Amino acid sequence: MIKYLISTLVVFSTMAMAAKKDLLQGYWVFQESASSKELKPEDKEMVKKLFGETTFHFKSDGKYNIFMMGKNEDGTWDLNKDETIIVLTSSKGNVSDLPIKEVNEEKLLIDLGSGTLIMKKGSAPSDEQSVSVPKKEYSTTSATVDQVAKKWLIKSKEDPDKTVKQSEMGNALLNGSFFQYSKNGKYKMEIIGMKEAGTWKFGPNNSSIINEADGGKKIWNIHKISDKEMVLTKGEEKWTFVSE
Repeated sequence: MIKYLISTLVVFSTMAMAAKKDLLQGYWVFQESASSKELKPEDKEMVKKLFGETTFHFKSDGKYNIFMMGKNEDGTWDLNKDETIIVLTSSKGNVSDLPIKEVNEEKLLIDLGSGTLIMKKGSAPSDEQSVSVPKKEYSTTSATVDQVAKKWLIKSKEDPDKTVKQSEMGNALLNGSFFQYSKNGKYKMEIIGMKEAGTWKFGPNNSSIINEADGGKKIWNIHKISDKEMVLTKGEEKWTFVSE
């Protein structure tokens, strides 16, 4: 009798998780912040700029695609044991959580800690709408300290993993972001409100810039540089800067 009850509970638990997964599957688009009614007009506009193009696509084969704050990410998704969190494992191996506050056939509420996003069910874009920027390989050039050591405003970022529309949205968010390199080997940067400071040095042949901060290291290859413009690449991303 006990074995039968345990088996029955396992079956019902499995069915419940399957049902929740079925609700989550599909294409979700940003509708509003749960606190929109309490926000000032200027704060509402900021939320719209940050999350207005946010989309979640949870596929039936366990894969996902997310576009948020100008970044595109792919990987696999699943639910935790309590079915309260969407567990994301990106194609790069990074694991992150999306706590679920509520989900039904039309609405999904995601808790970001600092606020709650309200997503609504939408239609996934067709292949024609999802054409990505062609992938490129970039050459490198050498630079001097005098050329690099100045404040560089981010003009644009190209990423072959993003659609043209996603790239345009991401570039709009980058307005005002910058890298500032000093001759003493220190740097600071600010991207979409996120700040970082550390030390920098050249890589081999002075054809790359190595930023080190908080125990981490980022390598930027120098594609082009002049008095007024610098183009750095990281993987298949191309970042264009203009001097202040």
